[in-house]
Amino acid sequence: MRELLNYPTNANIGINMTELVFLQAYFREKDEIETQHFLIVEYGNRINIQKYSNLDMECAVYDTYVTKKDGRIMHFDVVVEAKTPHEKAIEYGHQYLQAAGQAGQKMTSEECQFCHIQEAPPFVEKSIKQQGYWIQKMEGCPA
Repeated sequence: MRELLNYPTNANIGINMTELVFLQAYFREKDEIETQHFLIVEYGNRINIQKYSNLDMECAVYDTYVTKKDGRIMHFDVVVEAKTPHEKAIEYGHQYLQAAGQAGQKMTSEECQFCHIQEAPPFVEKSIKQQGYWIQKMEGCPA
């Protein structure tokens, strides 16, 4: 995993689930997570990792599951600045649902639950500064 830490900042790195488990174990063992920042996104059977440095904004991540009009589940994260009220994150989630053709679907604090606080990668911070939020599409979301 040492070679992963040596990738240049802002490099996209594709790894599989086994490598991710080793990476997480490495961080726990070496306690280097304080100086290394990664955004981890799963795509099918591959994991894409984006490495960053100099992260400035703390953001709150709300794990969201909404039943779509066709009955299938849409899973996405609503990411907002850490100090943003939960009600505002839900409002942003409704904006995303409207843009995704799912206006009117139920999304309350039951469907949109606080998950954790993390530092925002630059592209997420930019989106939050421009529109107040970032949507991390997970499953069943339009492209």
